[in-house]
Amino acid sequence: MPSLRPAQTSDLERLVQLSRELAAHDVALGQRRPLRWAADPTESIAHALRNPSEHHVTVVVDEHGDVIGACHTARMGDEHPCAAHIHDLIIDEARRSRGLGRALLDDAFAWCAEQGVDEVCLGVAPLSTRSRRFSEQYGFEEASVLVIRKVPG
Repeated sequence: MPSLRPAQTSDLERLVQLSRELAAHDVALGQRRPLRWAADPTESIAHALRNPSEHHVTVVVDEHGDVIGACHTARMGDEHPCAAHIHDLIIDEARRSRGLGRALLDDAFAWCAEQGVDEVCLGVAPLSTRSRRFSEQYGFEEASVLVIRKVPG
């Protein structure tokens, strides 16, 4: 039976792999991503693991203790539209539709409430109908559209 636990430094390699899988999923759909998101996520994930007062990283582990999903939530500054942001939410493809994503979101919401956060946002690739449907079923509303242009020169 899968269960949740706080992410540990020893999970770093798997968390990076999951983050890359999420990015590859968006790109495979034809989704345009900001150039800075193409950078290696290792340092940003390691930073999150070292700073639990600002970041909350939870993993789902299977019956063997293997990480099969993760959720990274972070407190944001005043320049961000929401007080907290869910950076990554991913479950192994074969383990989806079993309530694990909902369990991770419930955990993220509980952490946000403990932090005094009143609103959390989650970026969803517009071309990912499955992800959009999941977020809408969980009560997220579209609030803005990000448009991107490469700066010449």
